[in-house]
This record gives sequence, structure tokens and C-alpha cells, in this order.
Amino acid sequence: MSTASTVPSGHVAQVSLRIDDLGPAGHVSNVAAVRVIDEARMNFFGHSKTSRVGYHDGLLTTVADEVQYLVGQHTIEYVTELWYSRAPLVVTLWVTGIGHTTFSIATTVSVSEGEPPSVLAESAIVLVDRKSRTPWPLSDTLRADLSRHLGPPIELRDRRRATTATRALGDRKNAVPQQ
Repeated sequence: MSTASTVPSGHVAQVSLRIDDLGPAGHVSNVAAVRVIDEARMNFFGHSKTSRVGYHDGLLTTVADEVQYLVGQHTIEYVTELWYSRAPLVVTLWVTGIGHTTFSIATTVSVSEGEPPSVLAESAIVLVDRKSRTPWPLSDTLRADLSRHLGPPIELRDRRRATTATRALGDRKNAVPQQ
């Protein structure tokens, strides 16, 4: 598994921050961090063609025009606060799993090259038919392309431990029961 200190090589994108990305506390807001991840993912996968059908300049250029990708799930861990900087953030993405109609992407967001990540994320991506909205099987060509970017899953904190910590702080009313 990949941890915050060991980031495998992968697709690297630089994403600039905007003043609007700052929250009331003065650091980059959680929503802005998701925007950064989204922008880097679009850079990795390729941008929609002008017709909004198909992709160019990225990993998904080989998928059929009638296919689109959707994010099925994001799991995000904020390791440290991100503060505004004129220098772009460094976002690294790699594939962590390949299924029948889905694949997983790990993402790290760092303030600069070589710095430990401030944000870790794992995302489940599903391909769907644009018209029927049903899952679309990954082609052999796409599987081969995804395999070239394959790396270890990202290691996120155990959420059950976070719940235990919440209970230890006395917030039993809002804590989710452990199973």
C-alpha cells in the first residue's frame, strides 16, 4: 500500500489555486481540494471533445464515443492544511484497480514536488453508455492503457479509528456506532 510518505510515480499534473479556493479559516477549503483533484483527473483522463462526445489528449482517448465516465465514489483524507500559494499544487494520480466496468484511481495533492501529500484520495470510476446510462465493459485496449499506470492502493486512515477517537472526545451523540 502507498502511504503519505511513499507516492509511486504516476501521472503528475500541476493545478493552480484561486483566491476563491480559500475557506473562512484562511486555508484551501475541502470543496476546493476536490476541485483540484477533479481538474487533475480530467487532465489525466483527457478532456471532452468540443461535441462533448469522446475524449482527447488523455488516458480515455481509446474509449468509444458513446461512453462516458462517472465518479462512483470519492474517499478523501485531509492530512495537513493547504495554504494559498501562487505556485501550483502537485497532483499525482495512478490506477490502483481494474474491474469489469470500473477502475480505481489514487490521488495525492502536495504543495510542491517531493513534499509529502496534504491530501490523499481514492476514487472509483465507472464507464457508462451515454444514452442508456448502463455500465460499459472496459475494452482490452483500455485495460492495457490502465495497466501501464497501475500502482499500489493508497493507505487511508481506518475510519473506525476516527469514530473511536470521536467517542473518546465525548461526542457520543453524533458518533456512528461501531459494527
